[in-house]
Amino acid sequence: PEGEVVKLDEPFPGTPYFETLGEFDFYMDQPVEIKSVQTAAERMPKQVFYLPALLLLGFVIMLQRRRQTQPAF
Repeated sequence: PEGEVVKLDEPFPGTPYFETLGEFDFYMDQPVEIKSVQTAAERMPKQVFYLPALLLLGFVIMLQRRRQTQPAF
């Protein structure tokens, strides 16, 4: 960081960022700057959705059981 600007140096070969950032020219007159940083959003755990899904499955099974006892025609 230099003041309010964050400048990026060239990543080392063999690191995961080397392939991703390989297309940037790190040695030109204007250095590569980081303008924004994205982070993962706060989300509910995926296990929360199991209960409504199981309730919906039970409801569909309940509706389909009625069809088993009635003849089609």
